[in-house]
Amino acid sequence: MALLVYLCKQGYKPIVAHVNYNKRPSALRDMLLLNDYCQKQGLILEIYWADPQNVNGNFQKWARDLRYRFFAEIYRLYNCQKLYLAHQEDDVLETFIMQKEKNIIPQYYGIQEHNIIYGMEVYRPFLNYSKALLMAYLKKEGIPYGIDETNFEDHYRRNQIRHREIAFYDQEKRQKILAEIAYLNHQKEASEKALEVFLKDRKTLLYEEFITYPQAEDILRRWLYPNLGKAFLKDLLKTLESSKNMEIPIKNKILAKSYGYIMVYDLPKPYIDTYEAWKEIKKPYYAFSAKGNKLQGLKLLKDDWPLTVRSFKEGDSILMPYGHKKVSRFFIDQKIPLKYRHLWPIVLNAKGEIILVPGLGANVNHYTTTPRFFVVELVH
Repeated sequence: MALLVYLCKQGYKPIVAHVNYNKRPSALRDMLLLNDYCQKQGLILEIYWADPQNVNGNFQKWARDLRYRFFAEIYRLYNCQKLYLAHQEDDVLETFIMQKEKNIIPQYYGIQEHNIIYGMEVYRPFLNYSKALLMAYLKKEGIPYGIDETNFEDHYRRNQIRHREIAFYDQEKRQKILAEIAYLNHQKEASEKALEVFLKDRKTLLYEEFITYPQAEDILRRWLYPNLGKAFLKDLLKTLESSKNMEIPIKNKILAKSYGYIMVYDLPKPYIDTYEAWKEIKKPYYAFSAKGNKLQGLKLLKDDWPLTVRSFKEGDSILMPYGHKKVSRFFIDQKIPLKYRHLWPIVLNAKGEIILVPGLGANVNHYTTTPRFFVVELVH
């Protein structure tokens, strides 16, 4: 309500977006109070009626995701330019304490005054004002407001921090913590600028170059996910040190150490394509061509069709003149980087036999010294 009054006094006529979670008895009271104010001010009010009955797991996360999706919908519907949120100084302190408890290096300590969420320009003009000050402002202006009674409960860690810690801070203590937040954000900004110069958008580094960087953990945060915890990153560094070649899946990305290099890439999606006849084509990871080298060529038989080209699978092997050879062994012998092995094209005939591994060659029944058909790997 303080934010709404503030914006109106600044001459704005904002679109007001309100989520009724139907979670507490006073929710309807607050909605009606807001509706009354918006009608008097001639403001558009958009309301989302939520159903909390089917929520499994973390209600706070569910509620946050729901309201931001709703805000984004309204933002686009009315072609808005900014989303104003009423986070205030107490929220900054609570967030910072929780960040320290979780022992993480966040993207930003406390709460940012401006950032982008779901493509929306988000602004928080009250971060330097305490909740008590804003309530005093509302009383002075004679603006009615509701109190969420669940804020007095201790079911959530944030509420516990609010009641058992921040409630007892004097002004000197508050300012000391706020100064610490400002200092940490200044240090983080300087570190990120130095890291940006060092990386220059690279996603591959010599391992020695990586491990001797003063803040190797910051490289992993930049490449992977910014909120990775200190303990998790410490374990990652130990794991990387223990092996020459390895891959570590982390959410939708892979951290790899391969032949003296360290790199991060998106988790590759398997592919499979079927062809009824030969034609020159170019796909993201391979091409059918009339030209190529002898290790990309093969002889095709009538009963080979339809052909299948798919990405490599563990256990793939091909029959060579000297017996079966595992494709994974070929990767090792040729020092194919781990990044490309997932995407390497494997050619199979109608019987499901692997008849060609580009770069390794055709199987014994499809080898020829004068091939007319070539499957060229393009994964590099």
